Amino acid sequence: MTQVVYADVLFVTNMLITYLLLSLVASVFRANRGVWRMIFASALGGLFSFYILAPEQHTLITMLIKFSFSAAIIFCGFKVGTVRRFLKLLLGFYVVSFGFAGIMIAVWIIVKPNGMVINNSVVYFNISVPLLLVSCAFCYGVIWLAQRVISKRVPHNSMCDVTICVLNVSVTCRAMIDTGNSLTDLFTGWPVIIAEYGSVERLIPVPYKAFYSCKGQLPQMTDGFSERVRATPYDVVGGGGILPAFRPDYIILRNGGRRTKIENVIVAVTVNNLPQSDYQVLLNSTMSDYMA
Repeated sequence: MTQVVYADVLFVTNMLITYLLLSLVASVFRANRGVWRMIFASALGGLFSFYILAPEQHTLITMLIKFSFSAAIIFCGFKVGTVRRFLKLLLGFYVVSFGFAGIMIAVWIIVKPNGMVINNSVVYFNISVPLLLVSCAFCYGVIWLAQRVISKRVPHNSMCDVTICVLNVSVTCRAMIDTGNSLTDLFTGWPVIIAEYGSVERLIPVPYKAFYSCKGQLPQMTDGFSERVRATPYDVVGGGGILPAFRPDYIILRNGGRRTKIENVIVAVTVNNLPQSDYQVLLNSTMSDYMA
C-alpha cells in the first residue's frame, strides 16, 4: 500500500525532533545557545527530512549527506568556539540521535503504527494537528525531565555572572566554579581566578597588553596598574608554568538574586580558550561557599 507523505507534517515533525535533540545536547554539554539559532538549526533538520522522498541510497552516500547536515545543524545551533568543542557537540548530537532512532525503530517493529514511515533514517508521522500539539508538549516534558536529571550531576549554582572591576573600569563575564582550581597568590594567600584574555582585555592598560597576551615583556613603568601586576605559578598533569595576573579592586558574583562582593582576590589571565564556550572565567574552588 502506498503511503501518502504530507510535506508540512514531515517538515514540522522533524523540526520538532531536531529541536528536542539539540536541547538535550545543550543540557548535557552546557552549550551556549540562542532561541533563534536553535530554531534555524531545527529548520535545517526539518529540511533534511525531505531526504525521505529520495530513493534508497548507497550507505556511504547517506552517511556523507547526514554528516554534512549534522555538522551544519551543530554549527548553526551553537556557538561552538573551537574545533574541539565543535567535535564534542557533534558527537553528543549523534549519541542522542542514535538513542532516539533506536526508540523509533523499536516502536515501528513492535507497534507498527499507521502512518509511520522510516526511510533513509528519516522518521515521518501522519498525525493530526491536536496530536502534533500533544507531541510537542511531550517533547518539552522530556527536555524538562532530562534537565532535571542533569542538574543533579551539574548543579545550577556552579555557574554565575562575575563582574571584575579595576580602576573604575569593569567587565562582566560568565563564570563557573572549578573544583580543581585551588590556586592561591604566593604572597597574600588570596584565591586566584582564571580569565580568558579576551574577556578582561578592556581592564588592561595599553602598555601592558603585550605582556598579558604573552606577546611581549612587562613594561618598566610606575603607574596605578603596575603595583597590581602579579605572576601565578600553576601545576597541571604533564607540566606547569606561570600565568600573568593582576589584583582587581574587587569582583562581584551574581547568582540568581544573590550578590557577593569579594575584594581579596587575584585574576590570572590565560590566552587559551577555556574548555567550554559558555563561560570565560574559572572561579576558585573556595568560592563555592558564596554560591551555596
